[in-house]
Amino acid sequence: MKCLKLLTLLLTMLSYQSWNAQIFIADTNVCGNAEVMFKDVHLIPAGKTVVNRFWDFDGVNKDTTASDSVYFSYSNTVAGNPLTVSLTVVYDDASTASFTRIIFVWALPIIDSFKTNRLITCPGVQMRFETYSRPDAAKGGTFLNNWKLSFGDGIDANPSSAVQNILHTYQAMGLYKAEYTVTDNKGCVNRTNLEIRIIQTPTVAFTPIHPRCKDSIVTYENRTFGRDTSWKWQWIFVDSLYIKGSLGQDSFILESFKPYFTESANHVHPFYANFSKSKVLLFGDNKYGCRDTSDLFITNVDTTPTLVITPRADTTICFGESVQYTVSGSDTVFYKNFQWGNKISGDSIVLFTPRNTITYTVYGKTPQCPPIGKDIKITVVPPVETKITTEPQYILQGAVSRMKLITNGILDSLKWTPDSTLTRPRSDSTGATPSFTTTYRVKLYYSLKNYMCSQEDSATIFVNRDCQVDSLKIPTAFSPNGDGLNDEFYLKSFALKTILSFNVYNRWGNKVFSVNNVPADDKQYYWNGKINNSGDEVPLGVFVYNISAICKNDQILNFQGEITVLR
Repeated sequence: MKCLKLLTLLLTMLSYQSWNAQIFIADTNVCGNAEVMFKDVHLIPAGKTVVNRFWDFDGVNKDTTASDSVYFSYSNTVAGNPLTVSLTVVYDDASTASFTRIIFVWALPIIDSFKTNRLITCPGVQMRFETYSRPDAAKGGTFLNNWKLSFGDGIDANPSSAVQNILHTYQAMGLYKAEYTVTDNKGCVNRTNLEIRIIQTPTVAFTPIHPRCKDSIVTYENRTFGRDTSWKWQWIFVDSLYIKGSLGQDSFILESFKPYFTESANHVHPFYANFSKSKVLLFGDNKYGCRDTSDLFITNVDTTPTLVITPRADTTICFGESVQYTVSGSDTVFYKNFQWGNKISGDSIVLFTPRNTITYTVYGKTPQCPPIGKDIKITVVPPVETKITTEPQYILQGAVSRMKLITNGILDSLKWTPDSTLTRPRSDSTGATPSFTTTYRVKLYYSLKNYMCSQEDSATIFVNRDCQVDSLKIPTAFSPNGDGLNDEFYLKSFALKTILSFNVYNRWGNKVFSVNNVPADDKQYYWNGKINNSGDEVPLGVFVYNISAICKNDQILNFQGEITVLR
C-alpha cells in the first residue's frame, strides 16, 4: 500500500509545474481513518542540510522525523473540517523554515446494517442478506455511488441502492466471509463483514427398535446424526388394508394416521401388514434451515419368541462344577455376557463353569420381533481355604504327630483317612501314630443355603524306624557375630528326646563348652561361640564335639563331629 502511494506521489510531482506550497500531498481530499503520506518538497538552500523536521497535523497530533516523508491517519470523527498541516524544518546551522498546507477530511460512508437471516446453514439453503448504508449527512458534500457484496465463495453481487435484500445460496461446506463494501463520490470506502458457516447437511435416519411384531408397539428411534433440541420432526404412518371383495376382486384401503411431531414415535402395525405394505416417513428441519427426509416400507410381521430354559434358570453349584443349559423356543439365541462359558452346540446348548456367583442373560429373537430376555442365575458355593499343620512332620516309629486343619470357613463335618492310626478322625485336630510314612487325606463338607459341597486336602507324616545319626539335622558351621543369623550351635532333631552330654573341644583338646541332661531341639541350650558361653570368644576355625543322647524311642545314640566357627 505504501509503495502504491509513493508511486502516485511521484507521478503527481512530475505533473506539477510550480510549487505554491512546500508540503505535498497527492490529494487534499482525505478520507477519515485512511493513511495519508505528507512529503517535504521545499527547495533546501545551498550549503544547508536538513537535520530534523517537526510535523503538526492538526494542532494535536505531531511527529518528529529526519525523513522527508511521513504518514498519518485522521480519525473519522474530525471529518468535514478543513485542517492545517504545519512543517518546521531545522537545518544544520540551527536555522529553521516553516510551511503549511490546508487539507479537507471527508467522513466515511455509514453502514447501518449488514445482516443475514442465518449465520449457519447447510449447502443449498437460500439465504437473504440485508444491506442498509448512507452518507454522513452531517458532514455534507458526499453521496454514495457504489455498493458491492462479496459472498466469500467467489461470487459477488452489486446492489443498485443502499437498501436492498439480496439472495444467495452456498453450494459447499466451509467457513466463508461475506463482505459488504460502500464507496462515496469522494472515493471514501467503508466495509464490514459477516462470518458464514456452511455445515454438512444432516441425514435424517430412523430405525424401528423391534419392527413388524404382531400386536406390539413399535418404537421408531430417531438416528439422525448431530440432532439437537432445535429440530422439528414430523412422522407419518400409512397402512394399507387388504380387502377380499364378495365377487373375488382385491382392493386396498389406505389409512393415513395423524402425524406425530416428536423426535421418536410409537406405532402398532396391524397384522394385515403381513399381506400389504405399510410406510413410515420422517421429516426433519433444524434451526439452520436444513431439511431432510427418510422413509421405510413395512412388509412382514412376526410373532414374539418364547424361551424355554433347561434346567431351571436359577441353580446352585459348588466351585469347580459345571452346569449345562439348553435354550429353545426362538429362532436366534444370544447372551448379554458369556464369561466362563463354552458352546456345546451353537448358542442353544452351552456349558458354564463360573468361578463365582453370576447372572447370565439369554435372549431369544425372531426376525422381526424385539428380543425377549431371561436371567440365568448360577450361585457358586465358594471353596474354603485350608491349611494342615503337622507337629512334627518327621517322627520315629511309635512317636505321635499332631495334625490340625485350619480353615477360613464354617464346616459341616470332616473325616480323615486312613483313620486307624488317628485319635480323632472326625475332628479338625487329631493325633497320628503311623508305623511308616503315611499321607493322610481329609474330606470336609460345607454348605450354602442347604446346598452341600465338599473338598479334600492332604498332609504327609514321615516315619523313621530307627534313631540314626543320618536322621539328625546337625549344622557344619555357624557365625556367632550377633547379626541374628545362624548365631548359635545346637541340635535340631525330631528324633532326639534328651541330650545326656554335649561337649565341644578346640584343636588342642581343651573343652570350651559343655551341658548335660538337657532337652533336645531347645535353643536355650546352645553354644554361642564363647568359652562356656560367658568367657572369651573362641578364635575362628574348626572345633570337635561329641554328643550322647536318648532318642524318642529310648534308644541311646552316641556320635561326634566337627563344627566350624565363622564371623
